[in-house]
Amino acid sequence: MEMIMEQFGFLFVGIVVVLFALSIVLPRFFRKRYLDRLSTCLIQRNYDAFDEWIERKQMKWIFAPFNIDFMKLNRALAANDTELIQAAFDRFSHCHLSPKQEETVYYHGFYYYVSVRDQAQARRYGKLYADLKGADPFVKEEMQKYYDVFINHSWDYIDEYEEMLKKAKETERLKISMFLAKMYENKGDRKKAKACL
Repeated sequence: MEMIMEQFGFLFVGIVVVLFALSIVLPRFFRKRYLDRLSTCLIQRNYDAFDEWIERKQMKWIFAPFNIDFMKLNRALAANDTELIQAAFDRFSHCHLSPKQEETVYYHGFYYYVSVRDQAQARRYGKLYADLKGADPFVKEEMQKYYDVFINHSWDYIDEYEEMLKKAKETERLKISMFLAKMYENKGDRKKAKACL
């Protein structure tokens, strides 16, 4: 009898170890598989397929609700669907978010609303980001500059960005040049704005 109990104990421990390993490996495998599938849908602009995949029941088992909603936001942004974008941001405003999630949503909200020139929403998301405890001071400063340039039509940072462009790495040059072009456009200097692009 004792031998049977000992064998049962080993079998039980073996089953627990296998189940534990599978509980780690399988979700990672399926998460990667589904992320690849969703990414392919977005790259191919197959938004109907994306919507079909994201609504599958197994997605709720594999991804956290915030991640699903954030993927839906990315889909809406890729499709430039203003109704879905607004709905996604509305969903986030009714959820309890972790500080990192708040930072991500407010950051993306700010830059989206600046891009569509929605002054009130850009200001709202910029303030929400700035009020976060532990918000990156560099990002706050950059957001203020973008707001000034794209919403208030400022060109106050031309000298600073001309200097930055001289020292910039190749990967940073496009972003800085585009920002400079917008400032020159705000200033009314179309010739220099064109030269930046």
